[in-house]
Amino acid sequence: MKRGLFIILAAVMLCVCGCNAKNKEESNQEVIKSVETEEAVELVTEEAEEEEMDTKLIENGDFEMPNENPEAWKVYMQDGAGVFTVKDQQGVLTISTTGNVNYGVQLFQDVGELVQGGVYRLQFDICASTERTIEYRVQINGGDYHAYAGKEKLGLKTEMVTESLEFTMNEATDPAPRLVFNCGKFDGTEGIGEHKIYIDNVSLELIDDSNIVKVEAEESTLLDINLDQVGYQLSAQKTAIFRGDSMDETFDVVNKDTNKIVYTGNIVGEKMNFTADEKNYYGDFSVVTEAGTYFIQTKNHGTSYDFKIGDSIYEDAYIDVVKMLYLQRCGCELEEKYAGRFAHSACHTSEAVIYGTDKKIDVTGGWHDAGDYGRYVVAGAKAVNDLLLAVEYTDASKNDSIGIPESGNGVPDLLDEVRYELEWMLKMQDAESGGVYHKVTCASFPGDTVLPQDETEELIVSPISLTATYDFAAVMAKASTMYKEYDNDFAEKCLKQAKRAMEYAETTDNKSGFKNPQGVSTGEYGDSTTRDERYWAAAELYKVTGSTEYLELVEAIVKNEIPTGFGWQSVGGYGTYAVLSYKPAEGLEVYKQLKEAFIKEADQLVEKSKSDGYFISLGNEYVWGSNLDVASNAMIMLLANRLEPKEDYVVYAREHLHYCFGANPLSISYVTGYGTVSPVHVHHRPSAALEETMKGMLVGGPNKDFGDPYAAAVLKDAPPAMCYVDNHASYSTNEVTIYWNSPLIFVMSELK
Repeated sequence: MKRGLFIILAAVMLCVCGCNAKNKEESNQEVIKSVETEEAVELVTEEAEEEEMDTKLIENGDFEMPNENPEAWKVYMQDGAGVFTVKDQQGVLTISTTGNVNYGVQLFQDVGELVQGGVYRLQFDICASTERTIEYRVQINGGDYHAYAGKEKLGLKTEMVTESLEFTMNEATDPAPRLVFNCGKFDGTEGIGEHKIYIDNVSLELIDDSNIVKVEAEESTLLDINLDQVGYQLSAQKTAIFRGDSMDETFDVVNKDTNKIVYTGNIVGEKMNFTADEKNYYGDFSVVTEAGTYFIQTKNHGTSYDFKIGDSIYEDAYIDVVKMLYLQRCGCELEEKYAGRFAHSACHTSEAVIYGTDKKIDVTGGWHDAGDYGRYVVAGAKAVNDLLLAVEYTDASKNDSIGIPESGNGVPDLLDEVRYELEWMLKMQDAESGGVYHKVTCASFPGDTVLPQDETEELIVSPISLTATYDFAAVMAKASTMYKEYDNDFAEKCLKQAKRAMEYAETTDNKSGFKNPQGVSTGEYGDSTTRDERYWAAAELYKVTGSTEYLELVEAIVKNEIPTGFGWQSVGGYGTYAVLSYKPAEGLEVYKQLKEAFIKEADQLVEKSKSDGYFISLGNEYVWGSNLDVASNAMIMLLANRLEPKEDYVVYAREHLHYCFGANPLSISYVTGYGTVSPVHVHHRPSAALEETMKGMLVGGPNKDFGDPYAAAVLKDAPPAMCYVDNHASYSTNEVTIYWNSPLIFVMSELK
C-alpha cells in the first residue's frame, strides 16, 4: 500500500491569460480566477520508485489535438479581452482589448517539472495580424511570479518566425511552473484594435541533464499513530487511530516527563479506509485521566506525536482562532500590543467607486476575507452568524479577555468582533434602495507578498446582489436580538436595516445571481439561486418579529423542499435552526417538519462518522474547503443536540474537532501554530510577506478536485483524504478564510 507525504507550503496564485491560435470561428475560452488561497504539496511514496525524468514539458504544442479544443492552453484576462481558438492545427488568440497591464490578456500553460541544474530549450513559432510587442516567460506560479527565463519584449511581425531560448534552471526544482505569453498593454498597443496572434510548434524540453541537482526527499511527517496533537480533556473519550497493512495487538500510553508507561491497551477494529487508501485500527485510552503530556507507542509502528491531557488544553488555540478575525480587520490600525508582527497602519481607507458610476462611498471596516484583502458580504454573513450562534448558546463565547482593543468593556469579545463586521455591512447597504452591494475589492488580486496597507489601487464596490441582500437581512435581524442587552440603539438600527433589505429583495425586478462585472477578477462568490438566502432572511425576521408575513414566506418556501446548508453559498440550515430555536413556533406544523428534517440530517452525519476511518462525516467528498464542511457538520450535530440531546452528537462532533487538530491521515493539525506539525506556507498574504505564519487559521484542507496547478502537479496520485499540500501556491487546499474559522469557533466554544 502506498501512502503520500504531503509537505505543506503556501504559494500565491498567478493570474495569467493565454491564447494560441491560427484562425477559428468557434472559441474555447477559460478564465482562471483565484479565490483565496493557493497550496502546494509534494507526494513521496514509501516505495520511492525511480521514475524517468520528463524531458518534454508542453502538451498540445503543435495543436494537433481536436481542432475545437485548445486542450492544455488557457487564457487569463485582466481588463483585457481575448478568445483563444485552434484552427488548422495552429493556436489563434483573438484580442479585442489589450487592457491596462502587460498581462491584460495572457495565454498560458502549466508545464512539467523544471529540475535544478537542468538545461532547457523553449521554442515556438509566432506572428500577429499586425506588428506589436508581447512578453513570454517561464515563471514560478505563485509568490512574486518571477521569471526563470524569458524575454520581456518580443516584437511580432506579420510573418511567422521561430523564437528559441536556451536556459539553465538555476533555482530549486519547481514541480509546477507556468509558461505565459503576456499579450496585453505594451508600448505601441494603444488604439491597436482587434487583432490576432498566431502560435505553433511550442516546445519546452530538457536538453542536458548532466548537472541536475537531485533533491533529497523530505523526511516524512506521516505517522502510523494519529490523534489530536493538542490533546484531550480529562474526562473525554480518547481514541488513537492506527494504520498499516498489519497491526500490533497492543499500544502503550507513555508519560513524556517520566518516560513511564501509564496504560497498555488493545488495538481493535480493523477498517478499510478507501478515502485514504489505508487500513485503520483503534485504541481507546479514555481511562487515562491524569493531567500531563503523553505519547503513544507500539512495538512495530513507532510513536505518535506528543499530546496533552488536561482541563483547558484548547484555551490558547481558541484565543488565536478567534483573534485571527481581529488580525483580518480592515480600515483601522492594528497595534503591536494586540497584533504583534501583524501590526500595521490603517489600510484601504479611501472611498470606493461604485462599479459603473462616478459615485464614491465610504466602505471602510470589516474583515479581509481570506488570503487576499477583499471584503465580501456573503462570506462575512456566514462568519457573523456562526459567531452569533456561539454567543447565543455557549458560555465560553462570553469571554471578554481575548486580547483585542475592546477586551474588558463588559461586552463579549465575539460580539465586539462581530460588530466590527456588521458596521461595515451597514455601509454596504445602498442608502436609497436598501439593496446591499456584493463586495468591495480592487480590480484584481494583489501580489502574493503585498501587505494590506500596501494595496493602494482603486477600491471598487461591485453591484447589488440578492444573495448579499438576503444574507444581510438575515444576520442584521439576528444581531438585533444579540446586541439589545448592550446597545439598544444599535440593535434597533440592525432590525430597521434588515427590514429595508428584505423589502428591496422582495420587490426588485433584478432576480439574477451575482457574477463578477467586467474588469473585476477578484473572488466572485457567485450563486445562481437565492431560494435558500430568502428562506434564511424570512426565518430570522420571523424569529425576531413573530410576524405572520415572514412565517407565511417560510412555509411557502419549504412546502416542496427544505433548503439546507451551513456554508456561504448554501445557507438554508441557518434558516431552519432560526425557526427551531423560536419557542412560539413549536406548535406549528412547519416546526415539526423542519425539526424532523434537521434531526435526520444530524443522524446521517453521525452514521457517516461511524463508518469513516477517522470518524468524520465527509464520506468521499473532499472538496475545496473540505475543512469548512468538517467544522460545519460538527456544528450541525451540536445544534441538533440542543433540540434533541443524543450522546452520539457530542461524541462525533468532538471527533471532528480532533480531526482538525491532527487525528487525520496526513498526521497534521490543520490549525496553524497548533500541534507538532501544522501548516507553515499558507496562502495568506500577510503571512507570506512577513515570513511568519499567523497562528489560529484553519486551512482549507484536502481537495480531491485539484483546484490549482500546484496541487494538480504534486497530488495527482493521492487518494481524496490526502489531497492537501502545505504550499503557498496551492490556494485550493492551503488558503484560509474567516468563514472557515467561524464554525471552528462555534465548535470550540461548545466543546473546549
